[in-house]
Amino acid sequence: MDDLKQFFRSALSTRIEALETAATTMEADPAGALSTIRRLAHSLRGSGATYGYPQITEAATAVEEAEPEDVPPLVRELLKTMKAVVLELREPKPARGAADAEAPAVGAADTGAGAPAVGEGGADADAPAMEQGSTDEPAPA
Repeated sequence: MDDLKQFFRSALSTRIEALETAATTMEADPAGALSTIRRLAHSLRGSGATYGYPQITEAATAVEEAEPEDVPPLVRELLKTMKAVVLELREPKPARGAADAEAPAVGAADTGAGAPAVGEGGADADAPAMEQGSTDEPAPA
């Protein structure tokens, strides 16, 4: 699935350009631009869900179903969402170390069921989030 998601993210640049071009022609050709924007939004609505990006589906649905006067700000929001997904492609994923692979998630029981979420009680409810002197954050000045 990661390969498919990467493929989808890499293809988004072309769709971003097409959407930006259509958005800039809204004043000169409102009907044509709106038709193009809705067609692109419809395509993104389906492919976002298919490739595992529900945030794109949600933003594209809003554009596709909006009244014409509401489309410009919704297109800007859709473009912002799409660009954030493209950035995922450029940012390297952190490597998982052996300790990460073996450590249970915070607040998770070995069984994975019935464990309270962090801050909802349980043995660690009053425990600090990180130990002082942790290497994950710089020491206080």
